[in-house]
Amino acid sequence: MIKALSDYLSRMFSGSTDSSLAEWEATYAEDLAYLNALSRRETDADKPDAA
Repeated sequence: MIKALSDYLSRMFSGSTDSSLAEWEATYAEDLAYLNALSRRETDADKPDAA
C-alpha cells in the first residue's frame, strides 16, 4: 500500500493522467480491502470463543 501511495503522489506532482489515477484508485482499493481483512482476522482471533 505504501508503494501505491508513493506512486500516486509522484504521479500527482508530475501531471498525472486520469488513467493513472484510476489505476492507483483500483490498487488502493485492493490494498485497503486486504488490510481490512487482516485487521478483522486479528480482531476475531483476539475474541474468546462464544461457545
